[in-house]
Amino acid sequence: MKHLYLVRHAHALDKQVGQADSARELSAQGELQCHAIGTFFQSKKYPIDLVLTSHALRAVATANRIAEHLHYPMENIEQAPELY
Repeated sequence: MKHLYLVRHAHALDKQVGQADSARELSAQGELQCHAIGTFFQSKKYPIDLVLTSHALRAVATANRIAEHLHYPMENIEQAPELY
């Protein structure tokens, strides 16, 4: 049986004047959140077949940090702009 895990991006920096929302990066708190969720998934040994993310920097960074914990190849992470 397949399972679907939905993970929202981690905490991001506030939007700056003139900055596109999709260009917001992770905050220090967001980095800690990525570590926590990555560690959780790693401890559960959930099999990961596919990672999808929007093109937003904070979403891509979240996916990348979690993928590192799971030894999931970052080059296999698929960006789906429609998720934004």
